[in-house]
Amino acid sequence: MNGTHEDPTPPDVSLDPVAKARLRQQVLVGLEEPARSRRWLVPAGAVAAVATIAAVSTVVATGSGDDELDPLIGRPAARASSTGADAPSSAPTETPTETPTQAEPAAAALEAACRPELTLTKAEQVLTLSDDLASAAFYSNGTRWQLCSVHGDIVTVQADETIARPSRFDSVDPYQVSTDTAVADDGSLTTSFTAGGVLYGDREDYQSIVYTFPGGATVPADFAEGRDGTVYWAMDYTPTDGPLADPTVNQTRLPEIEVAISYNGGSGQGFPLAWGLDTCAQVNHGC
Repeated sequence: MNGTHEDPTPPDVSLDPVAKARLRQQVLVGLEEPARSRRWLVPAGAVAAVATIAAVSTVVATGSGDDELDPLIGRPAARASSTGADAPSSAPTETPTETPTQAEPAAAALEAACRPELTLTKAEQVLTLSDDLASAAFYSNGTRWQLCSVHGDIVTVQADETIARPSRFDSVDPYQVSTDTAVADDGSLTTSFTAGGVLYGDREDYQSIVYTFPGGATVPADFAEGRDGTVYWAMDYTPTDGPLADPTVNQTRLPEIEVAISYNGGSGQGFPLAWGLDTCAQVNHGC
């Protein structure tokens, strides 16, 4: 999209189930890159508003990464197996290519799918992201924010939270993930994990937020500034191999998901995510 943005948010509407399903399917159309790229796209205006955005490396089977600097949510490629997080790159920011004819209908479809599920009132869509597997949007009313993600026909919203910085940072709560499980016609299951929030500190204080999943896949979160001036981070992962891609696996018997937050200056903190407790952050449907 060009530097001038019109608010894509349509008025609240009530949709029948058929219309909602159609719109949900449209969410993944228009902002996609080829499947091999697995990239979230952020509107160009949001990209321009960020002076420095963390570089992330998409994990691939060989252990090498894509070190382009993009405001994208990191997602391992289909055969991801690396056990270590790649270091952020200092490469210059590149603005993803998109056109108004692609971005605006997709943003409107995402809005139509998410709006009926939100618990946050009088909120505007301030940041949208999309790739070939999922789309997401952050909403804000100026004091609180809420994350909505769409995987196929599953629309998921997490609890709305305050934008104000908390007095303590030693809690796993901001890093909990929502879980979506889609059942295909052949009975196979696909599970997606999504997390996101605001940076409760200055952008320059953060180096990375990285999730490590059972099987060794590491997924770094990305950072981008919304139209409300808030810097958000987000992570999305849909495993295609390894233990989490096994429809028969009992997740509670697997190692816990680990999240590591690294700050510039060498400090950091980390949290394990307890299955069921920290992996069911959605508020509009079950795990």
